[in-house]
Amino acid sequence: MYGIFPYKLGTSITFGHKYMHYKGIWEARLAGTARARRTASKVMHRRNRAQASEANNQARAEAESRSFIQELGRIFTALKSISESCALTTPFAGDAFAALQADGSVRTWGAPELGGDASRNFALSPLLGLRWYEVQEVCASSGAFAALRADGCVVCWGSPDSGGDPPESGGDPAEAELAVAGEAFAAVRHDGTVVAWGDADSGGDTSKVKSQLFDIQEVASACDAFAAVRADGRAVSWGDACRGGDHSPVDGQLLDVKALRASATAFAALRLDGHVVCWGEAARGGDSSKVHEQLHEIQDLYASAGAFVAIREDGTLVTWGSPACGGALVTIPRKTTEQCLRGSWIYGIGYEEG
Repeated sequence: MYGIFPYKLGTSITFGHKYMHYKGIWEARLAGTARARRTASKVMHRRNRAQASEANNQARAEAESRSFIQELGRIFTALKSISESCALTTPFAGDAFAALQADGSVRTWGAPELGGDASRNFALSPLLGLRWYEVQEVCASSGAFAALRADGCVVCWGSPDSGGDPPESGGDPAEAELAVAGEAFAAVRHDGTVVAWGDADSGGDTSKVKSQLFDIQEVASACDAFAAVRADGRAVSWGDACRGGDHSPVDGQLLDVKALRASATAFAALRLDGHVVCWGEAARGGDSSKVHEQLHEIQDLYASAGAFVAIREDGTLVTWGSPACGGALVTIPRKTTEQCLRGSWIYGIGYEEG
């Protein structure tokens, strides 16, 4: 099945492994010949040194983190900043690929039922030549792809159970935001409403919270659930109840929310008063009771696949969640924080916050 519907996307959160290569290097890896390698070397030398240095640093960071992100498969890429590059996306299941090339075209291969053969979806359509122009980004669920075109339309293909068959478009085809959970996609329309498709248990069905999904400003996604913040500061979630899709236990606390973060199976909401509210799987950050007394005057939040870290106004860090995912330290003293974090960044492996 396939579908095209006009949602112009803004920030997107992507499931699926995304790899960036210079065109020459990618050709060399595919061909495996000495000639291709020489061509790749020449291409590299022609790059502006500053640009190449930046790209190499990013590629190195991706390579170092890739082994730690298999559970969710989200990797940051900067396709638009590097010419003659391509980005590869594969579903969480890992059996198909989609390559977004610098000219805006897309090529797919792998398991047809997971989106590896786009021609299988589009070959009989007279609009085939119009579907693939100026693609800006490709996102992947566990078994389907969604491609964002420059004209604001989204093309979906792959398994219908994983979001390969979108709903009827309708509505205002203006700016929106796209989010991806394990087997579902969700898009925020220009009027602030939300449309979701794919597996219902992964968040593809918003019927239980439809009346609460209006004036949406931000959407975050876990493995099988979504959470959204409205303009009035209220937060709402849907999807797998055990993985963050049920916010009812903390509904009364989800007021004046200014930011959302997601681990694999839990959410954390930062309020305007500096307090943090968590829900979802306790072992992966859904329970912050052990550090409750430290969770005040919080300035920002970060997430890994199974833990959260909060930065307080006095510079201290507070962590909770799975010890294997970075939630082992309860607090980090201010002195240590100042020594370690001066001039540094904090990254949550497995997530990109767009």
